Amino acid sequence: MAQGIGFALTPVVSRLFSPVDFGLFGSFTAVSGVILAGVTLEYTQAIMLPKEKGDALNIFFVSCAATCLVALLCLAACLIAPKGMLELLHASNAWILSLLVLATLLGGFNRLCQGRAGRPDLRGDSGRSVREP
Repeated sequence: MAQGIGFALTPVVSRLFSPVDFGLFGSFTAVSGVILAGVTLEYTQAIMLPKEKGDALNIFFVSCAATCLVALLCLAACLIAPKGMLELLHASNAWILSLLVLATLLGGFNRLCQGRAGRPDLRGDSGRSVREP
């Protein structure tokens, strides 16, 4: 259903944005996808492995620290070499660099939450189903 809606809206979206905008979006998606591939250093996959809740929480916090570190490295790259980053993104406006850092941080925390949600003892009450009498 969602794919059908996206396909039906393609003519509308193509009239709203220029080919340059689509190219910028593609470049941004490609660069952020490469960064997001290793933003948590894949520690989120290890959250499920420990038998103890404390060990799983330690892995979760290490993964949080890795996400913040990668986001800081991305910020440093954007501050040290903004022209190179803009050329990589094929962009002319510097605001896209702040969006790249934000996408790195939010994408990493999204992966963290997904990894945490797979472990029932870390979910709390939000993951349980409630049976009404």
